[in-house]
Formats: sequence, structure tokens, C-alpha cells
Amino acid sequence: QELATIEEIKNLKLAYAAYVDEGDLESLMSLFTDDAVCYFGEKHGGVWSGAKAIRENFAAVFAKLRDPFNTLHIVTNPWVKINGPNEAYARWYLTDIVTQQAPVIDIESPGGHANPLYCLGIYENLCRRVDGQWKLSQVRLSILWPTRDYQGLLQR
Repeated sequence: QELATIEEIKNLKLAYAAYVDEGDLESLMSLFTDDAVCYFGEKHGGVWSGAKAIRENFAAVFAKLRDPFNTLHIVTNPWVKINGPNEAYARWYLTDIVTQQAPVIDIESPGGHANPLYCLGIYENLCRRVDGQWKLSQVRLSILWPTRDYQGLLQR
């Protein structure tokens, strides 16, 4: 059962990355609890608290990206800790690639078209089971490169 739970939580994060890259706002929102909070650092949007704020902010991000797959969120090295029957912690490394550059979209990687690497970071998620489904109750992104915005981990 523990391995099945870990796989469900891994799939939750993979769905998050896929829906962000596809620009699928409705499917993305289905992954969050109503009281979820996203911490993205000031340069990447700040704190988004509650489903309404998360929806509005992701809609604004998708407007900047314009089309599906103009970014690729590559999440690796999953580490999932089950904290109870309905709570878990998960950590991932992020490699974010920009496949289109300004002026095609409103985002540009530090290296421009010649180097599409946008950022490297660590995602931390607090997950909660709601009505039998694992959902994101907290998403925290710490950027490690190109500008470091790292304030320590939530858990180990």
C-alpha cells in the first residue's frame, strides 16, 4: 500500500508538470486542495493562497507562455515521505527549459535561444488525500540558478 501511495504522489507531480507545460488550467486546478498555497519566490510570482489566487496567477502565466510546450518542466529525483494516512511530503529537482524565446513569448532564458535553460530548482510539495484522491496542499519552489532564492527545506 505504501508503494502504491508513493506512485500516486509521483503521478500527481508529473500531472502538475504536464498540465503546466500544456497550459491546461482546468486539469491543473483539479490537482489542488481548495486551501492550497503556492510559494514561488518574489521573482516568480510570490505567494498564491487559495484556489482562486492560484487559478488567476496560473492563467496569467499561461498568457505569457501563449502556446502549449513553450516551457518544459523536467522534474526528477522524487523523494516521497508518507506522514500519515492522508498526508505526505514530496521533493523534486526541477530543470525548466524555455522552448520559445521573447518576443514569441513573454519569457526569455538567461542564455536566449542558444541556451534554453531557464532555471534549476527544488520543488517541495505537501500533499493531502481528499475524498480518496491525493492533491497538492502546498507547492514551494526554491530557485538555485540563475539567481539563488533558497531559504532551506521544509523537511528532510
